Amino acid sequence: MTTVSDLRRALDDHSADAILDVAVVAAARSRGLRLRRRRRLLSVGTAGALALVAGLLPVLRVRTEPPKPPLVVASPAYRTPAQLGITVVGGSDYVITEASAQAGQQTAEIRHKATATAEDPSARSINNGADVVVHDPGLFDPSALLQGKQGVLPGRSVIYSLADPPMVGWQEPSGAWVVATGPRGALQQVLKVAADVRMTTPAVPPMPFRFGWVPGVLALDRASTRFASAQVGFGYALTVSAQQSDDPAGVISGKKLPKPVTVAGRQTWYFEDADDNPGGTLIVAAGDCLVQLAARDRSTVPVADVRHMVEAMDFATCADPATWGPPM
Repeated sequence: MTTVSDLRRALDDHSADAILDVAVVAAARSRGLRLRRRRRLLSVGTAGALALVAGLLPVLRVRTEPPKPPLVVASPAYRTPAQLGITVVGGSDYVITEASAQAGQQTAEIRHKATATAEDPSARSINNGADVVVHDPGLFDPSALLQGKQGVLPGRSVIYSLADPPMVGWQEPSGAWVVATGPRGALQQVLKVAADVRMTTPAVPPMPFRFGWVPGVLALDRASTRFASAQVGFGYALTVSAQQSDDPAGVISGKKLPKPVTVAGRQTWYFEDADDNPGGTLIVAAGDCLVQLAARDRSTVPVADVRHMVEAMDFATCADPATWGPPM
């Protein structure tokens, strides 16, 4: 009951059994008037408050972080997973001693020629250069790198960190980010390597073997080279690798060498993995190269398919990368 009308209806309903008290009616009328005034004041106050807020809103400022550079979305045409595009300029004091390509990134171990050509193999690993990683467009967050210093190298602007280990990076026109790192305290060395690095049209790196036939279920998705050895992979199904060697027993980790079988005029050795591993490996003697075709599952890549691959393969000289060519 909040108004005089409500009170009057209630009194009319009970007029037969109640005595009308004028003081009660007057008090109810007074209370109803106060309620109506209070509602009017509330409605006016609310409208005023909304108007005040509406007037302040355009004045409010929102603090935002400095904008980050947009990440370029990778284009399917940029490169296939096994393609590599890292190289160094002609006449550089540095050479690529190891390189790899896979989905998402490319890597290169770049060393000074004095260590890369050392007769002692252990000297070749001396970090007298830098390691380079190229991230496919859209797959690298440069936020940490952008906290570094701006610098200029021949043909490009770079960003480098003053922290150890040193890092030098830049973004290519394709959207790929190139990041070079080196040992502690060797920023100048990394800068020298970065100055000689160039990105070329991506292509699968040369290999000492070439496939003439590959099962239709296989797709090339990674490749790597190092000194007189190389490797490609077809997903998890098959890995093909070559290394300079004339000792097939020495590349199978102490396993007993099975009886050789001649395939396309070359000696081959095939052995199956343990019972709990359904894989199988075929070793091929090809000049100074021993080539291994290792299938993860014999039911997916049976030995008949592997031998068919060998029959259609061409081989180069492992010791002379100048004789290598595209694997496909």
